[in-house]
Amino acid sequence: MAKTNAFLPGGETTMVALTVATVVALVVVLMKVTVDLWRTVSRNRKMAKDFPVPPGGHWLLGHLVLVGEEGQGLLMKGKEWARDFKYAHIMFLGPLLAHCNVYHPDYVKAVMARADKKDDYMYGFLRPWLGDGLLTTKGAK
Repeated sequence: MAKTNAFLPGGETTMVALTVATVVALVVVLMKVTVDLWRTVSRNRKMAKDFPVPPGGHWLLGHLVLVGEEGQGLLMKGKEWARDFKYAHIMFLGPLLAHCNVYHPDYVKAVMARADKKDDYMYGFLRPWLGDGLLTTKGAK
């Protein structure tokens, strides 16, 4: 008589173990995504406290609702905001992506002088054309 190592009748231990492992893996992934989203939202809220945010943003689409035909609406609003906010302002492109637009030379100088790692989302796009210089550097030179 063969001895089975099953907790359930019919030898279904493997199926139960796979189901439990799958559920645990999904919970871990869901928790990681939730924490990452929370950190992004918290960072954006902190940034919105430090810099002005132009009016007219949608809670889900941000300032993308102002794009209009062929993107001209957002471009015109950007020019208007540059006049209204002399130093810098935050523009939301959806609920999770915020851009800090800087206009004043002293602010630009402070941003460019930082030696911390730049975000590859935007700078990675420019690096093939501009090379690894002052704007696209990945660290201290």
